[in-house]
Amino acid sequence: MKSKSSKDARIQYNQILFYIDLLAKNGTNLPVNITKHLEEDIWELRPGNNRVFYFYYDESQYVLLHHFRKKSQKTPNREIARAKAERDDYIRQKEAEQ
Repeated sequence: MKSKSSKDARIQYNQILFYIDLLAKNGTNLPVNITKHLEEDIWELRPGNNRVFYFYYDESQYVLLHHFRKKSQKTPNREIARAKAERDDYIRQKEAEQ
């Protein structure tokens, strides 16, 4: 049973990496089944039932925030709030470096 679990994890990992690569090459100009705008400047990559939150920073880079496994139709508000807090922390740290 463990090998099946490891194989599933490897498949999901590779799918997430593939979606990140698509984002790097195409930006947000991707179908909604790959990436979706949520709120403000928060977006999600949508590989299978996994979600990877990100935002576009400083006109030059996408910043990946966190990942979770979706278990319902609607993205939980607490996950969106967490992504916004992580975005705000990232921006605050970048501004402090300047």
